[in-house]
Amino acid sequence: MIRRIGGAFTLLVGLSLMGWIFYNLFIHRMPETEGRPVVGPIGVTVLLIYVGSRWIMGKTAK
Repeated sequence: MIRRIGGAFTLLVGLSLMGWIFYNLFIHRMPETEGRPVVGPIGVTVLLIYVGSRWIMGKTAK
């Protein structure tokens, strides 16, 4: 039960981070983000979404 709640929170954080990254890439680029690589943050986002979805389904993330 606790793992599923944690998975929902992790999934929500990952989706929020993904929305923020794509907003900054495609809609309104903030001056602070100019010239910064996006591969690392997108990788963290994908990892958070993967782990959160696995935990919600009651499985372990491998």
